Amino acid sequence: MIIKGGTRAGGADLGVHLSRTDTNERVLLLELRGVAGMNLDQALREMEAFGAGTRCKSPLYHANIDPRADERLTPEQWGRAVDALEAKLGFTGQPRALVQHVKEGREHVHVVWSRIDLERNRAIPDSHNYRKHEEVARALEREFGHERVQGAHVERDGKERPARTPSHAEMQQAERSGLDPKAIKAEITALWRQTDSGKAFAGALAEAGYILARGDRRDFIVIDQAGESHSLARRIDGAKAADIRARLSDIDQAAL
Repeated sequence: MIIKGGTRAGGADLGVHLSRTDTNERVLLLELRGVAGMNLDQALREMEAFGAGTRCKSPLYHANIDPRADERLTPEQWGRAVDALEAKLGFTGQPRALVQHVKEGREHVHVVWSRIDLERNRAIPDSHNYRKHEEVARALEREFGHERVQGAHVERDGKERPARTPSHAEMQQAERSGLDPKAIKAEITALWRQTDSGKAFAGALAEAGYILARGDRRDFIVIDQAGESHSLARRIDGAKAADIRARLSDIDQAAL
């Protein structure tokens, strides 16, 4: 399970994003709590307005709870997950909106809380939120009997600290290809360190079953054995974009 989130403003824009049906198979408003608004747009605008009398510039907290594709939650488990995250972040009882998205048969839930404590007229702090996301995710995985997703902050059990928690897109990519992104990164990093020029690196990649290609937005990408593309900079441990460009300067991108 991956939990992402952070503070923000722009309730109206967030409402539009969460209501999009062109990028989701189904959008379901699960709950509105603590607001007079009768729909998502009204509720988020109202929650943002709670911060008008404070110095808070980001009065909303938007989180996304995203289980693995093969791990489905019951309605009761979704409620448990939201409440556990709410308690850990210090938002117990705060106005909130819950929206469920279904995309390619996969469910995830968005939660938006008001950060404004109306009794004290100030924002609830959001300190250490990334660690709190991971603590809740690991606890819920144990409670629900789900496979653990290794994050960057907690319960590494001697494993090397990843640069960041895997993204939703990276999890989907791994599920489609059946290839372990950590193993891909380790192999490409080893090939990088064993070669000293762009052409040698490209040849080593080809021998290992990879294809060095020109990306639409990136200088170079790598295509794995399943046809999935990867940012080269994210698959070479310790190499910066400038290092990669310098090493591969002997390769004609137009010929790729």
